[in-house]
Amino acid sequence: MRIKYKILWVDDHKDEFEQLSYDKRIIDYVSSLFFEPHLIFCETIAEAKEKISQNHFDVIFSDYNIDADSEEQGDAFISYIRSHNVNTEVLFYSAMQDLPTERLNRVVFFSLAGLQNGYRKLMEQMENLIDLTTEKLNDLTALRGLVMSETSELDKKMEDICLCYFVEKKSDKSDAAFEGVLKGLESDYLNNLKKSENCDKKCTHKIRNKSVKDIVTGLAFDSARKARAIKRIIEETLSPIDKHGFPEDFYKSYLHDIIYVRNQLAHSYSRINEGGVEVLVSKKDGQDIFFDGAKIKEIRQRILLYEKMLEVLFESVRQVEV
Repeated sequence: MRIKYKILWVDDHKDEFEQLSYDKRIIDYVSSLFFEPHLIFCETIAEAKEKISQNHFDVIFSDYNIDADSEEQGDAFISYIRSHNVNTEVLFYSAMQDLPTERLNRVVFFSLAGLQNGYRKLMEQMENLIDLTTEKLNDLTALRGLVMSETSELDKKMEDICLCYFVEKKSDKSDAAFEGVLKGLESDYLNNLKKSENCDKKCTHKIRNKSVKDIVTGLAFDSARKARAIKRIIEETLSPIDKHGFPEDFYKSYLHDIIYVRNQLAHSYSRINEGGVEVLVSKKDGQDIFFDGAKIKEIRQRILLYEKMLEVLFESVRQVEV
């Protein structure tokens, strides 16, 4: 399960659809479902085949009569897709009436012939197919995989920002900021070691003998510590992220919106509620916490928010003058 949603659209009237802003409508529709849309528009089947060999697509839209003067038409395209084990949902459409009538697995045919507002109705068909494919992605048992995968991506983005600011853009200011990060690490280590009978009181030296890069990329520099470092970088660089509607306190918000949710889902189990609907259930302080379809959208929305936030911060840090 992925939060990115990839669409392949094959039609030699690309300019016409773009003039009508139908490509933007599809992108906006996917965004409204809190997936990250990626639309690739091809004007020939040959180009589409190349894209299919390089990408996984969640849905494919194609004019059935494209390249009408060649052998590369709908039937040949279907054969190519299936021979390459591409099980993506496909919508073929045409202004002509000569569309196949037989039912094919994961292939839908739609004729615009004789229809008023044909393109508008085509958009409705496309949105319906998007609904079908995203509904499959909403499977609650796969939700944990989505959150684990996407939070790992967020961890990597935070690590890249830390390496950029504390290593590549190293300065007296960044060194002073990292000193605060080190003190936080040392405090955490001391608190943990005090609980151990084998405390050797040397944790400070062990940390400070490592390079900044080794500390930032080490296992001990977990999601929460990365988030704390990101908050410090935001404060030190006066990053413009507050202008994009993002949370003011990155650390506290990230703990609540991402890390807390990830940890709850990691220990959740499936249950059918009184209405016969599957939900995931976790516990906190003896109370049940439920994750249903609506919660899935909220989680995707938050992940996308923090992805954008970290992208803005990364660009801001890259522009810092040493």
